[in-house]
Amino acid sequence: MDGNFGTLIVNVRLPNGRLISAQQEMTLISQRDKYILRGFSPTYPGSTIPNRDYRPDTFEIRQYGYNSLSVKNCSSGDCYPVDMSRIGSNSYRDR
Repeated sequence: MDGNFGTLIVNVRLPNGRLISAQQEMTLISQRDKYILRGFSPTYPGSTIPNRDYRPDTFEIRQYGYNSLSVKNCSSGDCYPVDMSRIGSNSYRDR
């Protein structure tokens, strides 16, 4: 991330075992006791080809202490826990 903007890659494993990946631009919005991470302009990872079949994601992020996060995907209206990790040399808490 650079400030409140960055790039997000989402990997989803469907019940049938198929893996779906999408790369999205993202923006981070601060709300009272949480952050909202909104994806937009999904593409196929590593390309600029639009993925018109993938709906952008919305994540809710809450911080509990210095090194503890709760991350949920709320794209469908209901919120489901997800795992988040930073790709690169620094951990997400360094930014």
